[in-house]
Amino acid sequence: DTCPPGESSPVGASRCTKCDPGTYSGADDFGLCKRCPVGTWSNKSGLASAGDCTPCAAGTFSGETAQVNAATCRPCRAGTYSDASGQGFCLACGEGSSSESGASECHECSPGTYSGVDDFGICKRCPVGTWS
Repeated sequence: DTCPPGESSPVGASRCTKCDPGTYSGADDFGLCKRCPVGTWSNKSGLASAGDCTPCAAGTFSGETAQVNAATCRPCRAGTYSDASGQGFCLACGEGSSSESGASECHECSPGTYSGVDDFGICKRCPVGTWS
């Protein structure tokens, strides 16, 4: 017999057990528990698909698999963002824009400030004798 979704059985075992938190087992996984993907977590056992893993919120990310609590979803650092839930990394703000920590989008730099390629998405005041 095969284990139902959300359960697994080690070789030689006489019964199936629920997959641990942070893992899942679908109908096509042959009773093997797989890790929840990057950008997700779960503190529940017996998940039946990767879609049952809880995604990190926009503005946060998790680059590791099989996470078991929301605290593993870390805020994007200033100058980066994630605009969708379930992200494994944050994207850098482009030239002329910036973001605060935990941002889901970047904003244009204010008049009198700029952000160049090497400024890591942080707006800086224009040097003396220049303007924007």
